[in-house]
Amino acid sequence: MTRLSRNLFVMIGCVLVFSMGSGPASAQPSAALSWTGQQSISGSGTSAEPALTPFGNRLYAMWKGTGTDTGLYWSSTDGTTWAGQQKMPNAGSSEGPGLAALNGTLYAMWKGSGSDPGLYWASASAS
Repeated sequence: MTRLSRNLFVMIGCVLVFSMGSGPASAQPSAALSWTGQQSISGSGTSAEPALTPFGNRLYAMWKGTGTDTGLYWSSTDGTTWAGQQKMPNAGSSEGPGLAALNGTLYAMWKGSGSDPGLYWASASAS
């Protein structure tokens, strides 16, 4: 399965899960969305897919650097303003990472850099 078809499959799965909602009332199509204008996270950039997940009362994002920069970077928002990007220490990937929260812990997982096929992970707890 190619990366594009895998990402499309994951996106369709997410849409199906979130469209189920909590009962019959949520099964109705929602009204059209009204998006804000495009905004950026100051100083950030990527050449792969970013990951996004809620954790505590914030939304967290993680991504790899641009081009040959294999560093992993993250930021969070309170829903209004994104914090400046921060680099995850001693981590690198040639692909976009995954990000999820479970039981008060935020987890990240990624493939190694370049030809390293290893899977790596790290976790962070709310302070």
